[in-house]
Amino acid sequence: DMVWKLSIEAGLIVLLNRLFKQIGKDYKTVYSITGQVLDAALYAPELVGILRTGYRKGGKTAGKELRAKVNVVYPEKNEPEVTNKIDFNLANFAEKEPVERSNFITQTTNEKLNKWTLQTIIGSALAGVTATNEQIADKVSKKFVKQSGARSKQIAITETLNSVEGARLIEANTLIEEGAEVKPEVKPEDTAPKSLLGALIRMWQSRKDDRVRPTHVKADGQTVKGTTEPFTVGDSLLMYPGDTSLGADMAEIIGCRCFAATFIS
Repeated sequence: DMVWKLSIEAGLIVLLNRLFKQIGKDYKTVYSITGQVLDAALYAPELVGILRTGYRKGGKTAGKELRAKVNVVYPEKNEPEVTNKIDFNLANFAEKEPVERSNFITQTTNEKLNKWTLQTIIGSALAGVTATNEQIADKVSKKFVKQSGARSKQIAITETLNSVEGARLIEANTLIEEGAEVKPEVKPEDTAPKSLLGALIRMWQSRKDDRVRPTHVKADGQTVKGTTEPFTVGDSLLMYPGDTSLGADMAEIIGCRCFAATFIS
């Protein structure tokens, strides 16, 4: 799945980097004139729109994977009804999740701008220099723009993961809620279908390289049943790699490249 995920990430990186550079430019203008730090929350609508682009693309592919992989049986409702319900839930996720995620991004952006502004003022004072608003704005703006590329990449990786893994869980959970059953791959015509709820197993998988953080190395291979049991990663609970719905520490989320593999027992 790496090729299409990298494609989503690449698209987000371009859009995010463009937005952050604009924020840096606008910060410089505003601080030079007013001496006030720009509020990144002003850019939340644009940021949400960028993230939604990635979430919709992630859901479009990842939200169909389980049905493509296993023989799904629809005992109570016909396939189009269930498909429509899955599509609805995926669309709802792509609509709401970017709003929550953008709040964190704008918050950390404000923290950076305020911190660097204060550091510049204090640094100038300690050096016996009274920096003008223009000088402060220029220094902070350059620093912010310089790190925008790396930050855009980190956010793109994090949000692409959440969009993909979230979509996978939504598909599986909706199938279970709608009473879907599965037949094994070997001679399915000779075997009665069984409940997807009792058959679904999810396994945490790391990328198994030297970039994987210690808590994710330890979580590698951990299995959970169904779609409601969370993974335990460090001191956090996550429904899937990248999930924050249960209050996971952001240290377990940012830049994560793990994935949850799905199996039918």
